[in-house]
Amino acid sequence: MPASLSRLSTVVLDEPKLISLRCASAWIARAIAVFVFCVLGSSNTQAASAVQTIYFACTVAGVTAGFSADLCPNATSGAPVTVSTATPGVCSTTSGGHVVGLGVGTCTLVADAPIFQDVKMVIYGAARTTFSIPVSQIGQNIYWNCVVSGVTAGFSVSVCPQAVAASAGFGTNPSTLYPSAVTVTTTTPAACATTADGHVTGISAGTCTLVANAPGNLTFSAAPQVTKDIAVNPGAQTAQTIGFSGAPVLVVSATGLVVATGGASGNPVTFSSKTLDICTVLGNVVTGVSAGTCTIAADQAGNTAYSAAAQVIQTVLVGAKPSVVLNLLPSWNLVGNSVNAALDVAATLGDASKVSTVWKWMPASSKWAFYTPALADGGAAYAGTKGYEFLTVINGGEGFWVNAKSNFTLPLPAGTAISSVGFKDQPDPTQNKLLKTWNLIATGDSVTPSVFNRGISVTPPAQGVTPQNVTTLWAWDSALTNWYFYAPSLEASGGLQYYITSRGYLDFVAKPLDPAMGFWVNRP
Repeated sequence: MPASLSRLSTVVLDEPKLISLRCASAWIARAIAVFVFCVLGSSNTQAASAVQTIYFACTVAGVTAGFSADLCPNATSGAPVTVSTATPGVCSTTSGGHVVGLGVGTCTLVADAPIFQDVKMVIYGAARTTFSIPVSQIGQNIYWNCVVSGVTAGFSVSVCPQAVAASAGFGTNPSTLYPSAVTVTTTTPAACATTADGHVTGISAGTCTLVANAPGNLTFSAAPQVTKDIAVNPGAQTAQTIGFSGAPVLVVSATGLVVATGGASGNPVTFSSKTLDICTVLGNVVTGVSAGTCTIAADQAGNTAYSAAAQVIQTVLVGAKPSVVLNLLPSWNLVGNSVNAALDVAATLGDASKVSTVWKWMPASSKWAFYTPALADGGAAYAGTKGYEFLTVINGGEGFWVNAKSNFTLPLPAGTAISSVGFKDQPDPTQNKLLKTWNLIATGDSVTPSVFNRGISVTPPAQGVTPQNVTTLWAWDSALTNWYFYAPSLEASGGLQYYITSRGYLDFVAKPLDPAMGFWVNRP
C-alpha cells in the first residue's frame, strides 16, 4: 500500500452500496470516494438513497392555441427535467420546458427527472409526474365602429366592421392579438349591395339588412354572427321617356317587330299586348291573332338614378290573312311583293336571328339598296360607304333578295294583287314601268314568261308572233340553287329548250311566274 494511503482509517460499504469514508486526509478521502463510485455506483442495479420531487416554478393554468407557455420544470434534487406530451394533436413541448397549444382540447404532459447524484454524493431515484392543462381558443366579438343609420340610393357608406378579442386568453398579450377579418353581406340585395370590407351601396328605397361574420382560426373561435338594419333612402331621380319607332305591318298569323327606345337607365324597354284577342307579344315580336286594332304597351323600369318611364301605347292595324305568303329558306331567296301595299323592311325583316341582309335593285340609278338587321342603324352608314342606297321599303310590284339564316315565312301586306298587265308599255315611253335595263319585279298573277312578254307590247302582237319586248327573263330557285331562264328570241327560233338544257338551267314550263316570286327582266 502506498504511503499516501497509510493514514486511511476505515472504508465502510453500507447497504445500499453507499460509501462512507473516514480519512485522515480530506483530499485522499475524496479521491477514494470518486474511485469507489465509479467502480460500484455505475451499476444500474444501484439503489437510490433519496427521493426527488418534480415541481413547476411557473403556474400555468392553460395555454391558448397558437401560443406557448413556460412550465419552468424543476426537481428537488437539482436534476434536469424533461417534459413531453402524451397528446401530440393538442400540444407539443420544447426541450426547455415550454408547452405549445396546437388545437382545442386537453393537453397531457409527462415530466421526467433521471437518477441523479448531487455534489454531496446523495443519489436520487428517477421521478415522473403526469398532469393536464386545457388548450383553448379566444373568443371574438364583432362591432360596427361607424354609426350608420341609413344610406341614399346610389351612394355608399362604410359600416366599419371590426372583430375584437373577447378576452386575453392563456399566456397571451391583448395588444398582440389580431382577430379575423370581418366580411359583410346582405340578405336584401334588392335594397342594397355590399363589399366584403364593409361598404354598403343603396340600390332602392327600403330596409337594408347587413350580416357580419368573422371566421375562426387556430387561435380564435368564430365570432357570433351579428346583423344590422339600415334604411335606404330614395335619391333624386332623372325622368325617362319611351319613343316608338315605326309600327310593324301586320296581318293575321304573321309576325312583326316592335321597336322603341327608352331612357338612360340601361333597363330594357318591355312590351305587352293590351288586346290579346287581336295580337300577342313575346319579347319584341308581335303576332297577329285576328283582324282589328292591336294595342301594344311599352314600359321601362327605373333604378337609383332614373325613375320608371311612363307607359307608352302604340296601335297596329292587323289585316286579314293574306293569300300570298313568302317561304324563305336559309339561303339566298329571290322573292317579290306582288300586292299594291308597301312592305316595311325593318318591321318585317328586322329579326337578326332570321335575316342576314336584304337587297333591292334600283334600275333608275343602277344601284343596289341595302339593309341588314345586324347593325343598329339597319346598315345605313355602311351602305353610304359602299355606294349603296339604304333600303327601307319594298313597294308593290318590286322583287328583292333576302339572305336568310333560317326557314321562316313572310306574309305579304294586305292589298290588291298587281296584275302583269300593269307592266304594259305606255304610248309615252317615259311612263313605262320597265326601263331599258335590268328590272327586278313581281306580279300578282300566275303567267308564263311568254305571256308576260307579249303583255308588255303597247299594241297586242299578231297571233304566232313573239315580240322582243325583253332580252331575257330570270328567276332563282333557292331550293334547287339554279336559275329559270327565258329568252323570246330563242323561243321565236325554236331553240329555247335546247339552250336551257345545254346550259343546265331550269325551264319555266314546269314553273310559271307566281305571286311569291321575284324575277329579273332585261329589256333591250
